[in-house]
Amino acid sequence: MSNGNRSEATSQSLNGERTAGTEVSGSVEYLLVPNEDEQELHETGFLANTPIFGDAADREAHALAARLTRLFADPPEVYDTETEEIRKARPEDVTILFRARTRLPQFERAFDVWDIPYTVASGTGFWDTPEIRTLIGLF
Repeated sequence: MSNGNRSEATSQSLNGERTAGTEVSGSVEYLLVPNEDEQELHETGFLANTPIFGDAADREAHALAARLTRLFADPPEVYDTETEEIRKARPEDVTILFRARTRLPQFERAFDVWDIPYTVASGTGFWDTPEIRTLIGLF
């Protein structure tokens, strides 16, 4: 079947090649938050500094805020493509992807409580960009 005048990108394999900043190792973290709120989680686990919640969205938001607070207390190193130097990670280096905006208010409240700076960015077609489609496929 002919593509006619259509131009399509050729598929390429996804790999971790980079030419600069190769001495920095990367990671992806999956934060698992239980469906039910349990007292034991608040004693020594990742929810140790949070109140007990009855709502899953509040529990998830505060668990993430607590994790980000710990992360930036001892930030990992990142390669800054603008300065072409390795530096400590900052909050603006973190991206949080939401499937829908319905739980955004809970996360905004939690980030405010934990003093985590944030910016909400959205746009139509975000989930259809090649980078996000690749991430979704990897997840």
